[in-house]
Amino acid sequence: YPPGYVLMGGAIHLASLRSLATETIYQLLLWVAYLAPGITSFWLMARACRNPWVALFTALAVLTMSAGSRSGVEGGLRIGMIAARLGLGLLPLLALALSGWQERGGRPSGWTAPLLAGLLLLHPAHAPAGILLVLLAGVFGPGGDARRQRLVQTVWLLALAAGLTGFWTIPLGARLEYALPLAWGEFSLGGLGLQILSRPLLAVAASGAALGLALVSQRGDTRGAALSLVALPPVLLVTVAVDALIVEPWGIRWLPADRLLDSLYLA
Repeated sequence: YPPGYVLMGGAIHLASLRSLATETIYQLLLWVAYLAPGITSFWLMARACRNPWVALFTALAVLTMSAGSRSGVEGGLRIGMIAARLGLGLLPLLALALSGWQERGGRPSGWTAPLLAGLLLLHPAHAPAGILLVLLAGVFGPGGDARRQRLVQTVWLLALAAGLTGFWTIPLGARLEYALPLAWGEFSLGGLGLQILSRPLLAVAASGAALGLALVSQRGDTRGAALSLVALPPVLLVTVAVDALIVEPWGIRWLPADRLLDSLYLA
């Protein structure tokens, strides 16, 4: 199983000089897992929209998201997918770390690769969304002579994140046939559309994402983080479809498309 959650607990245990009981650390991480997606979404949207009230609405929606999401309140806390919910809380932080690099150029934040690595170590179900965020940040940034440099920096970020997780991913890859799938269930594009349309908030969010993509594209500004944020849902939707319709029929079912839906809901 992904070791990130256990490593967090061990770090808290050591930081407290071994004074906190295991039960106390577990309860503390439950509260962190519950609050993290809402808080990090607020930080990201407050910076992206320059409007804390819009950010507050987003934070409340993400904080209470549950139905049909294994990283939601029901699945991420009561049923026990705590690591998956912690990973969901890291996605907005990763986007926030990338935003300065997109807008000002130069070097990416030193937090970017560790955040992507932490995402993978907490739960690989959110890793595709994290990788897509890095790729989109590399594409939608300052152009001109900086494009080649940004391409090199993007590859370097992905390689560094992979290196930081190698102590777990390399043995996992060598013994992947022994790994259980991270979810079970049937997936279809029609089923995904039905899930979105059957939940009013998700239908509104999907419509807003499409409208936002159209509006930001019309502005013609590809330097900011806004374009990559509104481009994430359709790109992630294509990723889910490729996983369900191409990758899984080939017999590669270790990361089923069902588990990628949580990141799509957040996007």
